[in-house]
Amino acid sequence: MTMSRSRYTKAVLVTATMLASMGLAFIAATPAHATAGQCIGYLEQQGEDTTVRNEVCQTTEVLADNVSDAYAREYCHAAMLATGLDPDTTDEACERALED
Repeated sequence: MTMSRSRYTKAVLVTATMLASMGLAFIAATPAHATAGQCIGYLEQQGEDTTVRNEVCQTTEVLADNVSDAYAREYCHAAMLATGLDPDTTDEACERALED
């Protein structure tokens, strides 16, 4: 028993539509991950924002969206401390950079 061309085409279209909608649902369900803006805003409030520290916030956001939070957090802490930022402010800024 063979499937007619129109039935085959319809089956392919239905399958493609289902797969596309599943993909869109997955993308829509994926939350925004890191927020460089919150990190930068916190540093500004503390009077500790610099170009380099703002770049650390932005890099942390990119890392957190592409690798594990643990790796992004380690990068952020090491980079912020290297700029001379105190540990407590570093901790808070990095946590804000990683907030969902």
